[in-house]
Amino acid sequence: MRVLIVITALLFAGSWWLSEDLFFPIEQLRAVKLDNRAGLLIAGAVVLIVLAAIGSTIVWRSRWPWRVFGAALVISGTLTGGYLGHRCASSALNECAGSPDRVPRALAAYHQRMGQFPMTLEQLGVVPCKRCLRGSIVTYKSDGVTYDFSFGDWLVTWHGTDREPITAIK
Repeated sequence: MRVLIVITALLFAGSWWLSEDLFFPIEQLRAVKLDNRAGLLIAGAVVLIVLAAIGSTIVWRSRWPWRVFGAALVISGTLTGGYLGHRCASSALNECAGSPDRVPRALAAYHQRMGQFPMTLEQLGVVPCKRCLRGSIVTYKSDGVTYDFSFGDWLVTWHGTDREPITAIK
């Protein structure tokens, strides 16, 4: 039973971490030409079957109600972790998309105080649009004189530089 709980906890944490990627699983499914309705259903069914097999195999020597419980625990733990990770990433995206000029304003204020742009977002003090486990969704590059940043998901990407305004690209 301890092994079942440990495996479920690991799957919970792993699915949370994976689901904080705003491009997961669409990019992976697109790579194998399954980024359509049927592909999502097939991939979902395969994942559920594999998770059920893992859960029931761990408690294989037990009676069938324990095998069903093991399968249900592994499936629910993994799906819950995935749901929570996705919610965390969506919250970070909504924070950025709701006020996309927040990052450039913070960068401009830093530039005015220090005479250059920060090399990392951490130098701003408060990192914008932060996910629970994986840090900010903002991709930022700077050489101190100029900067380039972007954020988004698999549908829309926002991009801006010190010379160009923020634009949303679909």
